[in-house]
Amino acid sequence: MRCVLGSFFESKRHRFCGKATLVPDKLFEHIEKKSDEYVQELKTVCTYESISAYKESHKQKIADCSQMLTRIMDDLGFETRVSSINGGNPIILGELKSSRSHAKTLMFYNHYDVQPAEPVSEWISEPFSLAEREGRLYARGVSDNKGPLVARLAAVKAVLDVFGETPTNLIFIIEGEEEIGSPSLEPFVKANKEQLRADGCLWEGSERDASGRIVVKLGYKGMLYVELSAKGPKTDQHSKWAPILANPAWRLCWALASMKNRDERVLIDNFYDEINEPTEGDLAELRETAFDVASLKKSFGVNRLLAEDNAQDFVKQLFFMPTLNIAGFHAGYSGPASKTILPHQATAKVDIRLVPDQDPSKMLELLKRHLAKHGFNDIELKSVNQMDCARSSIESEIVKTVMKSAREVYEKDPIIYPIANGSSPMSTIINLLGIPSAGVSGTSRNDSNVHGPNENIRREDFIDGIKLMTRIISRF
Repeated sequence: MRCVLGSFFESKRHRFCGKATLVPDKLFEHIEKKSDEYVQELKTVCTYESISAYKESHKQKIADCSQMLTRIMDDLGFETRVSSINGGNPIILGELKSSRSHAKTLMFYNHYDVQPAEPVSEWISEPFSLAEREGRLYARGVSDNKGPLVARLAAVKAVLDVFGETPTNLIFIIEGEEEIGSPSLEPFVKANKEQLRADGCLWEGSERDASGRIVVKLGYKGMLYVELSAKGPKTDQHSKWAPILANPAWRLCWALASMKNRDERVLIDNFYDEINEPTEGDLAELRETAFDVASLKKSFGVNRLLAEDNAQDFVKQLFFMPTLNIAGFHAGYSGPASKTILPHQATAKVDIRLVPDQDPSKMLELLKRHLAKHGFNDIELKSVNQMDCARSSIESEIVKTVMKSAREVYEKDPIIYPIANGSSPMSTIINLLGIPSAGVSGTSRNDSNVHGPNENIRREDFIDGIKLMTRIISRF
């Protein structure tokens, strides 16, 4: 028999000893009792249309959302400060001090901005009105990232309700531009280094797999997001002029096709030069990840996945290789019936995900050289967003704390991703501040439709996520 929450809770004369998986402690009982209240709080947060992509038209809605979150934190006793960098969306900084003289400081990073809800016609219920159906909660942002954010604030409230204080100092950074590349986050962090001293950081979130095992992410790929534009005549023209007018849509298609072959290999010179092979330790961690290819194909609605025939290649491609992806393409007419035009312009949005040692600014130069080499100097190239890759050590105290806490709450070993297959600005915390970080929340699953119609989480995962956060706060 051993105590799982440490001397802080013992000092409060609350015994939490024995097997936590068999005997619910007072804190978990409190969370279960208050579960409807926490879901109602999430419902309120999800009503705000805090869409950062619509920055100008939704400026007031974004401000309202940040003000509401600030009020919640003020009520919990946080000292809060709201900043706007160069007219960007508000960033909330909240600090809650422990009375313990030698308490460690735990940082939380989250964001309150969400993706657009389009296509709205594919939603079963209103995207900005939380709906509950068959144990699932549906709303835009409920998974990314308002569910994890509210779960963390609810965890703080639960600890305060039961024990009157927290055993650790807490810092919350909640930004409103993550979905558009976090342009304000790095200058905010650089301007507030003294206030952002912490011993570990919990990044915005992670999912659970089909078996219920929670994922812990030790880092994220970097990103270069660009927009390519090809121009033709000054306005759209009747397509009868196609024999003598160059079509910018074709021009852009040819440029994109020059970058990648049918075997999915990127053809940009030196694209793969700075990639390091994953270590045996990296691969060992991911061998524990039992990817159910059949379930993935079903959830995606496809008949085949790339590299699915070789498990090691599948994992290597997903986590340790860079990608070049066409995120969007627009040219000409796409309405009902027919309209025979030759478009005056074509645009494509492309994201390049980068692995450790690949630099986004250098990758931009490689892309410029590629276009010039292949005769596409006329295509305009605009860098929309850049972020560096970041990784934390599995031996860091925050990672060990998260892993132990996850085992207690979920009764299963967590899955460790040495680096996630997505991108996030974790480098601002790891690289700029030197704070080891771990991405974890457990509120999402692979079928949560993140960024898609009918985004959802399971109610039980939301409540378990609150329990996990209380365990981490307690252990740290």
